[in-house]
Amino acid sequence: MADNFLCNILGCDKPVRAGGMCVMHYQRRRMGKDLDCPPHRVASGATRRWIEEHIKWAGDDCLIWPFARLPNGYGRANIRGVGALAHRHMCALVNGAPAHQKMQAAHTCGMGHLGCVNPKHLRWATARENHADKYSHGTANNGANNGTAKLSWQQADEIRKAEGVVMATELAKHYGIAGSTVYRIWRGQSYAKGPQ
Repeated sequence: MADNFLCNILGCDKPVRAGGMCVMHYQRRRMGKDLDCPPHRVASGATRRWIEEHIKWAGDDCLIWPFARLPNGYGRANIRGVGALAHRHMCALVNGAPAHQKMQAAHTCGMGHLGCVNPKHLRWATARENHADKYSHGTANNGANNGTAKLSWQQADEIRKAEGVVMATELAKHYGIAGSTVYRIWRGQSYAKGPQ
């Protein structure tokens, strides 16, 4: 294949699909992500070796995964030819196997979505425990943190403070939301916990 048909990002040998780039780099550009990322194909065993070299990491700051990541930010590893989540593999090496397969590798730092694999930050947790961690870290996909949210945390607080003073229909019209949303905010069912 001629060089002018390869991705124009330095070090990438994938074929061009759009905008002079391969599919992965084109999508990363559209999402506003860094294009100088490591290629998603790494030398066999490199990700496993990197994890094993960092099992005894002494730092307290997040240890960021240097290889490919999934769209949600979590590190993607190749462990003996099988795709794996880097933080989950690190957690298993440091804390032993999970009690059952549904256990999740939870981050005490709340930075798993940024690629943290610091062994000191990882522990096995149930889905419920991990979800509770997201609320305590302020990374839960609720209220204004939800990509489809129509209100900011401040607007939800204004609605909450107006309970009993202004009619729900007036608030709904003012903020461009449904009346039921106003009632859900008043009852603490929506926008219950603001950012930390």
